[in-house]
Amino acid sequence: ATYGRNHLVGAVNYVHAGQFGERFNWNAQYGFDLFQGTRLIATAGSAFHTPTAEDRFSPYGGNPDLQPEKAQDYELGVQQTLGAHQTAEVRVFRTDVRDLINAPPPNYVPENLGHARLEGVQASWHYVDGGWSARLDGIAQNPRDLDDDSVLQRRARLSVNASLQRSLGRYDLGANFYAAGRRQDGD
Repeated sequence: ATYGRNHLVGAVNYVHAGQFGERFNWNAQYGFDLFQGTRLIATAGSAFHTPTAEDRFSPYGGNPDLQPEKAQDYELGVQQTLGAHQTAEVRVFRTDVRDLINAPPPNYVPENLGHARLEGVQASWHYVDGGWSARLDGIAQNPRDLDDDSVLQRRARLSVNASLQRSLGRYDLGANFYAAGRRQDGD
């Protein structure tokens, strides 16, 4: 919905997850056009992720007692139009997760972590002109296990993703690049 300089998006979904029961998830986003081409954004939402069959029943170390992950996410940001073909955006975020599925060493058997938090900033730039498009995204985050105040394993603090694509009629030709900082995997 758009009313003057105000923009509102809302979504609700219903998940029936077999033995894990039913759940409603929601997302809401509010945008306010501060100036022409500049939008302030506030977002909140919930998420639900069930463990996979591999997580639960793998012959190499599954855990049939795993519970689904449940998350709450909050973001604040600003989006800026840079001419006719470019946009840039910066957002700060915080995601709180209960029962995060993790597979710690030395056995790498999946288990649920009680409480985890990912906080950080995400910046992006997007370009579209004619048949060309390009995108650059970067994330700096602090992934924490709140139960013992340690860094979450296998979560990079820094990552960057870049893509370039050219549309050639019925076909697209593109390239993607991804780089991530060191990911802790045990002591």
